Amino acid sequence: MATQGRLAVESVSKSYPVREGAVVALSDVTFDVAAGQFVVLIGPSGCGKSTLLHCIGGFVELTDGNIRLDDSAIRGPGSDRGIVFQREALFPWMTVEDNLRAALRPKGITGAEAEELIDTYLKAVGLGESRRLYPRELSGGMQQRAAIARTLIYQPSVLLLDEPLGALDAQTRELMKEWLVGIWLREQKTVVYVTHDLDEAVFLAQKVVVLSARPGRVKRIVDVNLRYPRDRRDPRYEEKREQLWKLIRDEVRFD
Repeated sequence: MATQGRLAVESVSKSYPVREGAVVALSDVTFDVAAGQFVVLIGPSGCGKSTLLHCIGGFVELTDGNIRLDDSAIRGPGSDRGIVFQREALFPWMTVEDNLRAALRPKGITGAEAEELIDTYLKAVGLGESRRLYPRELSGGMQQRAAIARTLIYQPSVLLLDEPLGALDAQTRELMKEWLVGIWLREQKTVVYVTHDLDEAVFLAQKVVVLSARPGRVKRIVDVNLRYPRDRRDPRYEEKREQLWKLIRDEVRFD
């Protein structure tokens, strides 16, 4: 297992100023993520899942509380955390291999070392034959694999995934879920993953953090103690999914 990538989210709150006061997005959120663990955040729309992920990434300043990575407080973005969004964030004017090459330059990795890493990660994500294509020439699933490869290549301790499969068709989503489990097992990275999809949560997670309706609070932490690869025919799989649905259903509002 990984020796780095331990996260501690400690009494985190986040408010945004508005004309008539403030909107409280998160309130007193506390949970831990072990090094190398796959944790999924779920909750009703607007509960602050993505806000929390961006706080962990250091892109959003906390109103209160603390987030620690390996005992060091997170004060801003850093190369120890890599984030992938719902839609690919590849540079459209660069080929796949050039996108990966660009990710290595800030770390001063060039030449033969860079080329070896690019070869390794393109093969790991199944894009070895597509290295000279541009993003517009790739399918949605291939674009997301390229984006994840570009994030992994600079070796962050923590991988943050904000609904990375949300824009994909159903068949591609299924294949990508299987692929994500494989790449996580291979890389042994700490993963924090945001989704609305309960099946996705059960299929991927070792631990699911269920947030309440806004302001987001930790309603329940659910351990998913099922072996990989996960089998939907296992009654325990459906039991976990139903448990998550009951927790979410009580929080859904239509006002």
